[in-house]
Amino acid sequence: VLSYSEMAFTSSKRTDGTNNRPEFRLEGGQIQKVRKIKAASVIIPVTYYNVNSSNNTFSFEESAGGGSVDSTLTIGNYNDTTFATELKTQMEADSVNGYTYTVTVSAATFKMTISTAANFEVDVSTSSVLTGFSTATVAATSATGDLLVNLSGPNQLYLRSNIATRISTSSVVKNDKIFNNVLATIPINVNTFEYVYKSFDTTQYFDADIDIQDLEFYFTDDDDTQIDFNGVPFSLTIQLFRETRDSR
Repeated sequence: VLSYSEMAFTSSKRTDGTNNRPEFRLEGGQIQKVRKIKAASVIIPVTYYNVNSSNNTFSFEESAGGGSVDSTLTIGNYNDTTFATELKTQMEADSVNGYTYTVTVSAATFKMTISTAANFEVDVSTSSVLTGFSTATVAATSATGDLLVNLSGPNQLYLRSNIATRISTSSVVKNDKIFNNVLATIPINVNTFEYVYKSFDTTQYFDADIDIQDLEFYFTDDDDTQIDFNGVPFSLTIQLFRETRDSR
């Protein structure tokens, strides 16, 4: 006989871990013989930064000498204007030859143009998806990205869990990458500083054969980078069926 249970978790009420990767120990003890499990719902704050530790390096090289330079952009939330200003600031701070740079984002094409008085090149770097420079440029006094500036952040997040290491079909393939231990995929369809409220199909469960007492949850993006909610808690509910003895 299968018995239904639902459990709710909030990262601020964790037993251990951090707000971004909370750990919970079930107060009632171990739940044994779990046969089906799923994420039922999530509430996620869109408080993570569009420039983070995985995409904040910008690489360029000045033809007058000095070799390739990696500028580190300050982690934070940016729009096209503040992002251009931050890039200008860091390029000038790191310029081997003391160049002054102009960085703009076109209102018509939403592409970035960088210019200075002497030749330089833009190299591919972790910030390329943001700046729109997906390929290296040739030496010139001005360079324009081949793609649009993209500061929208991830289009979706993946709910990951230690539970998922022990259940079937919990992997997702995205951009030729395999993401394991995925309980759910959550589309991000709200603005920054708003909440995503997502409920999942009530019939789609993962098959399992596990016992549960300690649980860990966290979210990642398409680059497999763990999401930092900057101290704002998230919530989720888990539904499961466990095997119990027939009392007849």
